[in-house]
Amino acid sequence: MAETPIGRLLDMDGDGALTLDDARAILTRLPDWAAQAYFYPGDSLISFLLKYDATLGLARRFEIKPEWHGGVFSAFISLVAWIVVLLVLVSVARLIGRGLYWLRTMKKRKRLRARLP
Repeated sequence: MAETPIGRLLDMDGDGALTLDDARAILTRLPDWAAQAYFYPGDSLISFLLKYDATLGLARRFEIKPEWHGGVFSAFISLVAWIVVLLVLVSVARLIGRGLYWLRTMKKRKRLRARLP
């Protein structure tokens, strides 16, 4: 089963078979993956500011250092970014819900109009 790309990804010890040891290894790395996913927006912003410091000058002005990856500044930026993502997802879900409600009521209105003389 380890021939597939997913199988190769899940085969943590590289023995060619998916076993309970692979599952244990995945579960022990899960907190690392969650932390990387959480800090991704903040760390990306820090990397961007450091990479383009010669043109923008923001990293020098605000004294941003590579050691800030995974730190308080990155956590704050990531928190704001994930809140914005959550709000956008909730807004899209509400919009879809309103659209579905509108479609249901339009079908009922068409049925009522068809009954009227």
